[in-house]
Amino acid sequence: MPIARDPNVLGQEFYDAIVPLSASATGTAGLFTAPRAFRIDSVEVFSDTTIASSGANYFTFNLRVGGRSCGTFTINGNAITAGTSAVFTPLAETGQAPISNRVAAKGELVDCVLTLTGALTINVRLVVHGRYVG
Repeated sequence: MPIARDPNVLGQEFYDAIVPLSASATGTAGLFTAPRAFRIDSVEVFSDTTIASSGANYFTFNLRVGGRSCGTFTINGNAITAGTSAVFTPLAETGQAPISNRVAAKGELVDCVLTLTGALTINVRLVVHGRYVG
């Protein structure tokens, strides 16, 4: 029998933000503003079409919380197969993204900086998995 989540217990109220994202140039895309203290657990990139790995034409994604980097993903060396997800790394509690970088205070902006190398147009969905922590 599964254990029910209790929204009155910190860390058990989960939330997924699904954000469509289209880009053909370097830029920053605001994803959402945290309505409450929010901890990011993982981020996935979905595409309806396959985006081939290319060393000449690719995007690098840098997920930020309040301007603090908390995870990256690049298409260089990482193809995105249509209908499957690619996961940002590292959204771990050690390494590049310490836990403090993954927690947004109420009202903080969660955004994604896209850096283009070469020429490429993408239409993807970012899914930010997390939980309210306050």
